[in-house]
Amino acid sequence: MKTHNEILDMWPSYRSVSMDVGVSYSLVRMWVLRGNIPAANWKRLVDAARDRDLPVTYKMLAEAVAA
Repeated sequence: MKTHNEILDMWPSYRSVSMDVGVSYSLVRMWVLRGNIPAANWKRLVDAARDRDLPVTYKMLAEAVAA
């Protein structure tokens, strides 16, 4: 099981996460600092991961919260 930070680390950089998801870089950094990606952003994150052929799923994100 991966943590939310490990999921974000699948991208080449946090800047690329912010660009792919359509949020500010500072917001992505807050996710990293908190170790949590808010559920309101999961759809965009999963869609962005799919576009990059990254294996990110809703189940993975939910399991990280439950852990």
